Amino acid sequence: MLVADFPVVEVGLSWSLVPRRLHLEGGRVRALGSLDEVRHAVGVTGFAGGKSDAPGTEVEGDGLDFGWKDPGAGVEVAARGVAIVRRPAEVRIRVDRASLQRGGVSFEVRGLDCELSADHKIRALGVAETSVEWSAARAGADAKDANGGSALVAAQPSADAERGPSHELFLLPDPHRLHERAASLGRELAEHIGESASVGIEALTWRLPGDQGRVAFTVGPGPLRLRRVGQVVEVRFSADPRGDASSLSVRALLPAQGGDASVTLEGGPVALSQLGLQEGAAGLQDVRHATVGGKVAVRLADDGSALTFDMDATARGLAIKQRRLAREAVRGIDVELRARGAVDDQGALRLDDVAATMGVIHVIGGGVMSQTDHLAASLHLDLPSTPCQSLLESVPTALLPALQGTRWTGTFGARTRFAFDTRSLDALDLGYDIQDACRATAVPEDLARARFRQAFSHRVYLPDGSQTEQTTGPGTPDWTPIDQISPYLQVAVLTTEDGAFPRHHGFNHEAIRASLIANLKARRFVRGASTITMQLAKNLFLDREKTLSRKLQEVVLTDYLEQVFSKDELMELYLNVVEFGPSVYGVTAASEYYFGRAPAELNLAECLFLSSLLPAPLRLGGMRDAEVAPDGWMRTLHNLMRIARKRNLISQPELEEGLAEPVAFWHGGPRPLPRPPVHVRLVPGPDVDGTPIDEPTDDSP
Repeated sequence: MLVADFPVVEVGLSWSLVPRRLHLEGGRVRALGSLDEVRHAVGVTGFAGGKSDAPGTEVEGDGLDFGWKDPGAGVEVAARGVAIVRRPAEVRIRVDRASLQRGGVSFEVRGLDCELSADHKIRALGVAETSVEWSAARAGADAKDANGGSALVAAQPSADAERGPSHELFLLPDPHRLHERAASLGRELAEHIGESASVGIEALTWRLPGDQGRVAFTVGPGPLRLRRVGQVVEVRFSADPRGDASSLSVRALLPAQGGDASVTLEGGPVALSQLGLQEGAAGLQDVRHATVGGKVAVRLADDGSALTFDMDATARGLAIKQRRLAREAVRGIDVELRARGAVDDQGALRLDDVAATMGVIHVIGGGVMSQTDHLAASLHLDLPSTPCQSLLESVPTALLPALQGTRWTGTFGARTRFAFDTRSLDALDLGYDIQDACRATAVPEDLARARFRQAFSHRVYLPDGSQTEQTTGPGTPDWTPIDQISPYLQVAVLTTEDGAFPRHHGFNHEAIRASLIANLKARRFVRGASTITMQLAKNLFLDREKTLSRKLQEVVLTDYLEQVFSKDELMELYLNVVEFGPSVYGVTAASEYYFGRAPAELNLAECLFLSSLLPAPLRLGGMRDAEVAPDGWMRTLHNLMRIARKRNLISQPELEEGLAEPVAFWHGGPRPLPRPPVHVRLVPGPDVDGTPIDEPTDDSP
């Protein structure tokens, strides 16, 4: 459909009344339908590559307003201030301002001037200003090809949930389809661009999406140039208007008829502000002083069999404020990245050489990943032996705030391997060789061992989420020495939290492996691998914010605690500071709150009840509102008793006695009759796998 309205129309006729000149001034043209339908309606078949329908007639238009919408293709075009001149040998078009939207991509154009040859190929095209904005949300529906297929190799969901999340967690590019798209674009450009044509945009700006639909950052404005060399179209873009050697530039080669397609990004070092990045975009700070540079080359084979990539990149002086990194802005990030490898058309990724360097931290690795109807991967990473103090100093301060002021001797090195196949996740291979000779020689007062041999304060959380300080420690009313705590409580936490605690050095290999398997099977995070020492590090020194900073500090502080405290001291600290319920911290308060007893009086069932609360103390602590523990929870406790017996943490008579014990709660008033302190020889035997028990459920074994 085509609707046109012209207030001024002038027609020049020859002596034989044949139209020789048509002049249009002002007016509006509105078109609805596909491009072919619009061409047919206008009768300007020449723009489709054919002959002009009236080669002897000159057409001139000025001050026109043009709009076109193609609902089927998701295309919408609007142009203002359009001037057009069509003569037998050429067509010239000038546009003051125009916009085009297709799928998730929007174009804004100012000052377009285009000259077409007699066969309607572009002879010259110049644009003063163009901006491109890409919206990931809107582009999602446009991510399929003409046949509805995706340009990504996505494994199909398996009927067996244990075959893993390959189609959800990883998507590898399909080299065939990517090359088809590059070649299609190359053919389209070659069809419309003449051999010696001059095509360019003086100032092109890219706007990329951020959270909640906001623009995260911009790149540019910078010049864009296109030229056709035979059947290859070359596209060049520089992020800096000067376009000098240090600017960041992109060069793409798009074959119209056979040949490899390639994209190369190189240049720098260039300040992020010169790229057009705004302060605060994507969490970036101080963009005037941060620089990036390097080279990234991607090549698509002519037959679509492989995509190869080669990257060497550097970033200096980066500062990022991102809630998942740390509470404060992370400044002074200097990194070097290297990656070389390929993706083939069989759904396999090969990482031949991967390396990352930050200060003296130099991690190298490689591996392979295969994605078809399942996902399989094998990766390895190596950290050469490095002085511990230098490692610490290479990490930005904001990532390790609790460790500032510490001094370390010794060296640290690591080699790891990780392999799995979603068809048999239980066979997951996780191995590492840790060479940890780090020893703390000086620590601030907050971390010193002496602080915890007397009264000390630590952070606690109230049910409403607010924080306060609580005082505990030897000699305070809220502290109970380890020899005055029922040994069954140690049995309980070894059963539910960390069976390998007496033997590991803060980290449980089998628990980490089991956690990876469980999370891959569930396709989400369902199980952690925190040991008692790791939980203690969080309770004593860290907050609850889930950040990279907290996790890094947790690892180092766990190693430190294992160095300076014995296992009995660690257990004593843990049982006296861990959260057992709403505003209930430590075994002294927990024994009083739930049972009205001293910690030494607790029996096996009561101790296992307390340890069963640890995964979610606020939610599970609500069971105290009843008179006794629910039947379903008692079945869980009985199951835990059997696990403790299987791990040789209790004897058979103790198991039988525990199975007969009720769990009754105290709600104030007269206290239950006192019991004699529990004395039992705690000699942990060989456990089954050393992994913590999943959060208890109401299911009986």
